[in-house]
Amino acid sequence: RPDQPAWKKRDKEGNNLGENCLACDDYADWWLSVQKNTIERFQLGYWAWDPGPGNGTHCYAENHGHLPGKGDYKAWRNSLKLLEKLKSTFPDLFLMSFYGRKEYGLWGFKYFNQHEVLWEQTLMFGASLHSDFSDDRVNADGMRLQNIWSMNFRFLPASMGHGLATRMGESW
Repeated sequence: RPDQPAWKKRDKEGNNLGENCLACDDYADWWLSVQKNTIERFQLGYWAWDPGPGNGTHCYAENHGHLPGKGDYKAWRNSLKLLEKLKSTFPDLFLMSFYGRKEYGLWGFKYFNQHEVLWEQTLMFGASLHSDFSDDRVNADGMRLQNIWSMNFRFLPASMGHGLATRMGESW
């Protein structure tokens, strides 16, 4: 929100950046109220973020309750509070996580029902180290491979893995 510059991440020189910092408690409270309002107003049963509800990465603000440049942990705690409040307010809400939650490891999946596991599979989404991945691999076998990758590398329980069922191309 442009009317709330205090919520923005700041760089090392103190300049406001374009993204809000989830470690800022006032922003986290507002962000929760927006989501609760949307879910209630439209009677939604499914909710997801891509990549996630936000973070405090690379924030050097001194008014967010974290050390300058060290907003990750507090933002993670605020994200868990947000998720917990959503689940307690809407106990039947299905929460889907996407690749942004992987940065928090297993602890990032708390309160989620399912996690999308496809993004690492194609070159377009950062799998350039795996040259054997191609459009031909984005199929049933590829989905199983991606779920195995998430289970073994990210320690994601198999029951949470969800591979997208549509084909994706490498071209822009």
